[in-house]
Amino acid sequence: MLEEKKAYILVIFSKEWSMLLKAPRCKCAEDEALGVKHFCYLNEARKDEKDEKIRELTAELQRERKRSAAFQEQLDMVLRDMEDHSHHLSRNIDDMVQSVREIESKRLALSHS
Repeated sequence: MLEEKKAYILVIFSKEWSMLLKAPRCKCAEDEALGVKHFCYLNEARKDEKDEKIRELTAELQRERKRSAAFQEQLDMVLRDMEDHSHHLSRNIDDMVQSVREIESKRLALSHS
């Protein structure tokens, strides 16, 4: 099966932009009264706000990671204690089973004699 090769022609579309691109105007009555065109650089302020928010979120993330690590450590300790206790119970049960076997073997030995 042969694939057809397709050719694409790119047509450049251009539209004239009629609006001026400039920073938003600050509403400073004093400057305007003096005839001074004052432009605020809101993007810089927003950028600073975003940077601050990123710093806050990064700090919060670090705190939560430390909390998570502390919880993980506590969980690991509990699980180790449970495992140790489980091994201890298993040894006790093995000892009891061995004792019961010894008692039964002595009882059988006494009953045969």
